[in-house]
Amino acid sequence: MASQRLNIRMNPLLLVGKSIRLQSAAGHYLSAHVLQYDSVSEMYRLSYADDSVEWVDLSKHEFYCESIKYYPGFSTSLTPSTPGSPTYSLPSAPSTYAWQPHASKTYGARTRVLFHVFVDPRLLRDGDMIYLKGNPEAFGLQEDGIPMERHHLDDAVWVTEVSMPFTLQDSSQLGLFKFHYQIVCNDGTIIREGQQERTETRILPRLFHAFRFNYLERRFRGIPHTSLREVFLHLTRLEIEEFQWRTEGDEVGHAEVRKAAMDLVTRFQYIAKSVTSMRIYLEDVANELVRDAEENNELVPKPLFIALLAMFGHYGRTTKELVATTYGVSAYSNRVSYRKAPRPTPWCRHLLKISVPDWFEEGPRKLLGRKSGLALQGMWEAIDRFSEYGSVDWIVLWPIVKKEKGNVQVSLPRDHLRQYEALLPHVLRLVEEQDLLTARVHSERKAAAAEEAATIRDAVQNYVEADQGAGDGAPLQSITDAINQTAAREDANADDDLIGLSALTFLDEDAEGPKELNSELLARYWMWALVEISPSIYHLGSLCRDHAGEHIEEMLPVIADRLPTFVDWISRDLDDVDLILKEVPSLRCPQIAAALLRCDVGEELKGRILNAVSTCIHELASFQDHEQDVDDDKMAIETKTQDPPTAEGREGADAHQADGAADASEEQQGPQLTGHWLDLNTAAKDWLRANHAEVPTELKKDQTDDYYDDLWPLSGWNDQSWSTSKKKKKKKRVSPEQVEIVRLRCIRAAVLDVNNLMQIPFFIRRCQSGIFFEFRRCWFMKGKLNDILQALCEASKTARAIPVVTEFLHECCARSAVEAATGSSVERNSALTVLVEAFRDGDVRRNDLLFIFALASTYGAGYEEHLAIASPSLAAILANYVVWATLLERFASAATRTRLDELVAAVKDQLVGIAGAVAEDQLGLRELHVVFNAKDRFFDLLNCSGAAAILSPAVLGEREQRVKDFDLRLAHVQCYTNFFCGCGIKIDVGEVRSRIEGIRKNYDLMKTADVLVAFDGILAVKDAKWLYDLQSSELFFNIWKTCGKELCVARVGPSAVASDMDATFESIRRLFDSGNEDGEEAAQEGRPGPADEDIESPPARTVRMFDRLEDVVLSQEDVVEDLIPKARDAWNDLYTKTAKGTLKYSELADTFGTLDSGMQSVQEELRLLVDDPAQRGTAERRIMDFLLLQRLRGWLPAILRLRDLFQGIIKVGAEQDPMYVELKDASHKIAQDADAQDLASIPGLVGSIRGVLETYSEGLLDFIALFAKDEKFATWLLERSSTEEFNQLLQVVRGYNEDPRLLSSIASLVTIRTMMISVIYGTEFQSLEELLRSFSSIEIRGAVADENSAMWHLSNIVNTFESLLEVFEKQTKSPGIKSCYDLVEILEKGFFVLAPNRDAHKVIRLELRDENGVVEREEQLDYLLDLRSKVIMTEIPDEVEAEIHAKAAVTAFVDQLQVITEMHEVLVQLWKRGHIEYQSGFRIERKFTLEGKLALMEDLSKLQHDVHDWASAVKWAREKYYFLNSFTMVELLQMRECLTGLALQEAEGASDASEAKQGPTASAAPKEPAGEAQEPQQDPPAAKGDEEDVAPAAQEATLEADAALAALLGMGFMASFAKAALRQCGNNVENAANFCLANAKHAERIAAEEEALSGRVGDHEDARSLEPLAHRSSPTESFKAMLFAVSAVLDEENVSEAVARWKALQAQPSANFVEDLGRVLSTVFQRKGDPSPEADAAVRRLSGPSAGALNAADLLVMVEDEGSNQLPVFVTCCDDPSLVIRTVFSVYIRRRRLPDPSEILFCTSMTTSEDLE
Repeated sequence: MASQRLNIRMNPLLLVGKSIRLQSAAGHYLSAHVLQYDSVSEMYRLSYADDSVEWVDLSKHEFYCESIKYYPGFSTSLTPSTPGSPTYSLPSAPSTYAWQPHASKTYGARTRVLFHVFVDPRLLRDGDMIYLKGNPEAFGLQEDGIPMERHHLDDAVWVTEVSMPFTLQDSSQLGLFKFHYQIVCNDGTIIREGQQERTETRILPRLFHAFRFNYLERRFRGIPHTSLREVFLHLTRLEIEEFQWRTEGDEVGHAEVRKAAMDLVTRFQYIAKSVTSMRIYLEDVANELVRDAEENNELVPKPLFIALLAMFGHYGRTTKELVATTYGVSAYSNRVSYRKAPRPTPWCRHLLKISVPDWFEEGPRKLLGRKSGLALQGMWEAIDRFSEYGSVDWIVLWPIVKKEKGNVQVSLPRDHLRQYEALLPHVLRLVEEQDLLTARVHSERKAAAAEEAATIRDAVQNYVEADQGAGDGAPLQSITDAINQTAAREDANADDDLIGLSALTFLDEDAEGPKELNSELLARYWMWALVEISPSIYHLGSLCRDHAGEHIEEMLPVIADRLPTFVDWISRDLDDVDLILKEVPSLRCPQIAAALLRCDVGEELKGRILNAVSTCIHELASFQDHEQDVDDDKMAIETKTQDPPTAEGREGADAHQADGAADASEEQQGPQLTGHWLDLNTAAKDWLRANHAEVPTELKKDQTDDYYDDLWPLSGWNDQSWSTSKKKKKKKRVSPEQVEIVRLRCIRAAVLDVNNLMQIPFFIRRCQSGIFFEFRRCWFMKGKLNDILQALCEASKTARAIPVVTEFLHECCARSAVEAATGSSVERNSALTVLVEAFRDGDVRRNDLLFIFALASTYGAGYEEHLAIASPSLAAILANYVVWATLLERFASAATRTRLDELVAAVKDQLVGIAGAVAEDQLGLRELHVVFNAKDRFFDLLNCSGAAAILSPAVLGEREQRVKDFDLRLAHVQCYTNFFCGCGIKIDVGEVRSRIEGIRKNYDLMKTADVLVAFDGILAVKDAKWLYDLQSSELFFNIWKTCGKELCVARVGPSAVASDMDATFESIRRLFDSGNEDGEEAAQEGRPGPADEDIESPPARTVRMFDRLEDVVLSQEDVVEDLIPKARDAWNDLYTKTAKGTLKYSELADTFGTLDSGMQSVQEELRLLVDDPAQRGTAERRIMDFLLLQRLRGWLPAILRLRDLFQGIIKVGAEQDPMYVELKDASHKIAQDADAQDLASIPGLVGSIRGVLETYSEGLLDFIALFAKDEKFATWLLERSSTEEFNQLLQVVRGYNEDPRLLSSIASLVTIRTMMISVIYGTEFQSLEELLRSFSSIEIRGAVADENSAMWHLSNIVNTFESLLEVFEKQTKSPGIKSCYDLVEILEKGFFVLAPNRDAHKVIRLELRDENGVVEREEQLDYLLDLRSKVIMTEIPDEVEAEIHAKAAVTAFVDQLQVITEMHEVLVQLWKRGHIEYQSGFRIERKFTLEGKLALMEDLSKLQHDVHDWASAVKWAREKYYFLNSFTMVELLQMRECLTGLALQEAEGASDASEAKQGPTASAAPKEPAGEAQEPQQDPPAAKGDEEDVAPAAQEATLEADAALAALLGMGFMASFAKAALRQCGNNVENAANFCLANAKHAERIAAEEEALSGRVGDHEDARSLEPLAHRSSPTESFKAMLFAVSAVLDEENVSEAVARWKALQAQPSANFVEDLGRVLSTVFQRKGDPSPEADAAVRRLSGPSAGALNAADLLVMVEDEGSNQLPVFVTCCDDPSLVIRTVFSVYIRRRRLPDPSEILFCTSMTTSEDLE
């Protein structure tokens, strides 16, 4: 098929994802893949074959894409073949696309595929053959193809087997291979099928095809083409015929039949996948087989019929197929539905004739195994068809459905009563047959059990008699007596007693009992089916009474499911239910009771339903129908019980009765019915929910006809008149009063139903989680709390219910009252009114509710915790003023003594007591504040209590004023103490602070008389208010600190020289400002030398005085007498100068110039400084001019620089630009005169320039100042006027960088350029003024600190522009040239480092170091190999070569990298082979130089020599010492480490012992005299050359260990646990984290061991990189654990001797530590009595089979691999499974070795030949 030309000009994205051939500059075509297209630069990103990536403008190049050549401009080479002709011809360029055979990813893949092809016999002549030919990669190189043979049962089907180089999992959308069939005539002529090649996207073990007609050949003409249906039928019949051929004959066993059936199903699946087919095709084959069998009065053989069902199951069930629907679609209907099942066909009806017992016992699962699901799907298909077309004949198949747990949904037809009555005798007859069979089997079992019991009894008796003399035979005698007594009983049941005793005596306790018989299951399932299709309750009762028999217990779940499905219940139905329950006792159970509660009955039948429920659970209760009078709202309840008991005794008696009845019920039903009782509880809840959960229809939301008008577009109707033709009638809305009437009526009805249910004792014990729970969820318990509370109160007053229901109603009222009390104030007040008015006076319930309500409104939901408190707190009482006022007014004088009365009395007493305490000045300040905050409420509550005369408002007001004054003074003093005495000046404030803390501590208990003398003795109390008012002034705070520092200096001043006092003071001031660090440096610089010790220099004097200042502490007298007056004078001086305008510029800069908040801060300072509003306004204007002057000193130079930067786009010269000249003069004048100005003269200086810049915002001027700050950035931005080039530059940089800071800079650059693009590009300006107006168009909002503002973006790019510019310069080079520059950098800084590592990729790394040797960057081997591929393929330009001389570096790099890769392989081998010198401590480091290859070659030669010698040494040692072969080299290294650690541990123990002996001597050393100077103890000097190397390495290791420990602690692990993990994993954080997670259960133990280990280590905490914890903690145990790999038994003496021998060997270690380990292991495993120190392994050679051995050559199969080798495969079958292992070992003994696990495949009867291959 010809390729189509791509319209790339219209849609450039068409090339993305395509493969092209691009013409290079040298004329060669390079293969590339298009990855991406950039719409801004109009360039494509290409990936070449060498993995290099490049951006190319394809519109400027020639390239091929899909066989079409494109020239520059995307024009093609397609030209008209003739002038004026619309057709085009392809160019002669070679096509780049060709189908490629698929190559499997599995090495050596090979699968045998059997090809079948159906060939119409009319197409063939005598001697013709069919050949299969395909691509050579899959089918070989046969010229004519692979010959095919005729099927042995059908000449029209040709077969051949081909070994394909694929696996069954391989797939390809383009086809794994191509092939076709062809006819080879007897004269050699080849007739090929069709015109197109066949392809298969995946392979199957069997492929089926039909030979395609080729009408170009003469013999095909006149012969009609064979349809796919005919092909499918032919192939299916052929497979069925082969199945019949394989299974015919009596000698064919079950295994052969099963194998044939599974093969038939599998091959049919291959046919269905190879040939297009449908279920209807298979119907013809199945019906044909059925007709043939029925004509002979036979049934289709069961194996074949099951296989047919599996074939149907391959297509699935029709009722599960989704089908799209368009008819009648609306917004409320689905657009898809399920397909309707077709009518039953003969094979479906034939299924009803099968022997169900036979299929039940040996059905599809036993025949087809894992494919039985397909057969069951076919059976479900037949049942669906019967059910769809109104037949219940499927009932005979129901046992199979139940056994296989089939998901079959059946529907009952309209005439199912007639069909039920017709099928009932037949099904009952089947059940009777199975019951007889069951009885016969049980009788046989009983007889056998009795005989076995008698035999056991005799055996036991004989045993007891034989052993009576040998010992105590009491146990066996007791068993024998029990058996004899059981057998002697008249009512003895052999099946129960004798079998049980025999099993107890001789059988395993865990042995399972006999399973249920199939006949029992069959009868049960058929009875279930009859229940499920029973037409009415009468028929169900008849079935249970007359035919259920012993199956009634198993039928209970089905009956319970069937009862709720009956509809339209009438009174006669309930009569039938009562009769059934009376005559069938087994139905009186909780399952049936739950089912009855789920029945949908009318209102008039609910009582009878509850009667039946009571009967079911063995309780006696009668329920009378209740009638509700809606108009009168009255309810009549009649119960069976007598007069209600008294209030004192009814609760306990009723609860006891309920508990006893429920316990009796549960005991009678047994523990296995617990789940049924729970289901009954759920059913009762559902019953209550169905009757009372929904809102009544009369209260549902009112809806007008407008509601239906809005739905007409979604209803499927197209005529709008349907909605508009109806009159809009509004329903009358229900008033709130009517809602409450309905709510009360519904609550009463629900209470009646709950009362009826609660009279069944079972529900009483589960009432809270059952009936009562559902009652709370009903609609009437939702809504406004007050409405619910009022209805509940009314209902509880009039309800005549049993005590448990009455208490529940009271609980509901209490809950609602608590919710209202904890809600809003409106709800609380309304609920209070309801509770007060709802009950009669003196009602105990009302008092209880009001008591709970009062506590809940006071304490909230947790009121129960305060029940024991006599009275709430005063604050709580005042907060709930309305509640307590009402209660005090109504109940303060109550004569009763209920809990409410006692609470109200306690509150009254509390209020009276507090009022008296206030009047007598005996109340603490805390309680006084409570009274002050709610004075009016307090007096109102006193009035309600009748105690208003105790306290007058005047007395309370006087107390309040006194406390307010005290609180203000306390705040002043506390501010002075905490703020002004703690600002960096040492002031003795301890006594004052302790006084304040004492006042705070005793504040609650202080009286008003105490506050008058609380501050006596505090000197600064008078000035504290003035300081308190100035605490927010930043200027005063600076004055305070300055005065304090000057006062401290004055305290040390008299000791200084008077002439140098000023200089000394200034030096000290600088030290104050700079800190102690600068002072220490000055001390070092001013230290007197040896020649002038008596002369003290000024810096030294300054430092000495600074040291004395550290000891200066100002007392309170100093603060009050000196510091505060001095600060007051300085503050007044600042006021005077500010008001008069005499502040100098430098003073302004040190004061107002330091404020950061601008105008707001200045106004706040002036408010505190200047009292006169007029003076304050003048000072404010002057200071604002000063701030403007400060900013002008930065703005004006920036604007002038901006003018110089934009000189090229401003037409007028600088000297002719009036604004430039004016601003330049102003800038010069300000620079000269600013420092000499004062506050009054500054407005005159800035007045002339203010008008010039007043049109520009401060944000704009700040933006210009920041923009002109970096002239390099501004110049670079002006030069990037092309948006295309700018975007291209950014695209290149973004594609190769992921640094967040760099990406943020790029985003800021794009934002600033976009913002200024209209200003700086493509526009010329007449003057500077016009340029500034253009800048004014830029929208600038926010400050520098506001992220994403214009100032923030500009600041971001200005600060990072230098680094961004470097990235631009680096990334704009091509990948190859950039690699050359990288290589030059490696030549300057690079070091090749080779070190062994567990990860082979990390053995080689490249380190780039700076001049100080610090590693700047590390790269792995992959980077070096990628760099080599890039530099090799790069053609270096002459100018680049002249600049960096890259060719020599490339040559040296390529040569040295080749040597390094060889060193890498050798070093990995040395590490893996365990060479002791090439482990973690080994390291090779070479600087990359142009002449470095020779040194690397020497290193490589040494490594190769070492690997050869080490391999020879290890081989020699393993051959000499046998036990070394039990361990790998890694294990041998660990063993060496364990032994070394053991030796070190013993050495440390000896050293500790010697130190302990020398301890007293060392401690008794004489001390030096106190008067002599002691020399500091110094560490011994480090060895020369090691000091510089070892210390940094240790420090680096310590830092790395600390970082690793911090990382684990951050994950949440314990410190000791984390340290242990790091020790175990060598400070590897990732491995340590995995260790912690894997050993989380043992964290505490490991942590304890680590702590104990740390205690032994002592102070050496830096040694975190020691050996693993397991090795340190117990090397001996670790060594023994490794020895268990050889033997499970160890001789401790040999182990000790081996350790001693290791120590001796290490005194003079050999060059090969493996040899030493071999000697140690020989010592461990030496045999007892062997005098030699080394042990030889006891081995024997396996001799091959002798010449006379049978089956000497037993390797039956030879499998050829890809090479010339042949692999022997031994296949054998054993008669006994116990002989399998012996047989396998015998095979390998013949080969004189033992097998590996991968060499053995244990087969079963299901193993196929493909599994072996």
